[in-house]
Amino acid sequence: MSPFPIRRVTDAPVRNRARNRRPALAVDRLEDRRMLAILPGQVVTSATYIDADGDSVAVTVTGDVQQGAGFTVELAGQATDNADATRINLSGLTKANGLQVVVTPNKRSEQPGSNFATLYSPGYTNVAFLSNDSTEHPAIPMVGLGGIRLSAAVVNSMSLDGIAVGNITLDAGQTPFCDRINTQNNQQSLDSTKYQPVTGLIDLGGITAASIKSLVINGAISPLPATPTTLRSRTTFAASSTCLVRSAG
Repeated sequence: MSPFPIRRVTDAPVRNRARNRRPALAVDRLEDRRMLAILPGQVVTSATYIDADGDSVAVTVTGDVQQGAGFTVELAGQATDNADATRINLSGLTKANGLQVVVTPNKRSEQPGSNFATLYSPGYTNVAFLSNDSTEHPAIPMVGLGGIRLSAAVVNSMSLDGIAVGNITLDAGQTPFCDRINTQNNQQSLDSTKYQPVTGLIDLGGITAASIKSLVINGAISPLPATPTTLRSRTTFAASSTCLVRSAG
């Protein structure tokens, strides 16, 4: 079904307009609960927003989701876009579900220095809290979660009290690509203070959970490209390190 409204030709014969008219119930459906801008408090299964540095952030639930389950996103200052997330609050997810936060850098329009060929957003985002908070933030309580993937998403605190979590996977996302593009020559460090290299950035704050099956850290491999803007290494990860985490208590 097309997501766009049906264009009606006003000068068409009446008989054609009657034949081509669609039923009123054939309008777009919203059951998939996808969000392209953040509405505070709305429970969804997929959301995309631009963070404070211009990166695209996609938050998605995988697996079959029960009625009313998903997550809410709260951006700084109750913004609907162009801000970092202060909280991603999970609701009603199970061991059959996974949560992934994936960051995609965007090309900037400005030329910050004489030696810059181009400039990308940093390629990583900050999330203050990831939780299943049913006290201050309405949410369906949870006892299990299949896994969490954070691709260049730096989470300050993960509060999943009483929840058995499967695998937590961390990777640097496209930050190596951004560094390679944004620092094509040494003079760039003198031309501008707008960019700080973050290649290999893997960061995660405190975690509270009933148990965690494993914590996997994937390092990025960036083979020598033919040109600085070659995209071949944007999604290559290797040299995984796996930590088995003992349950608290």
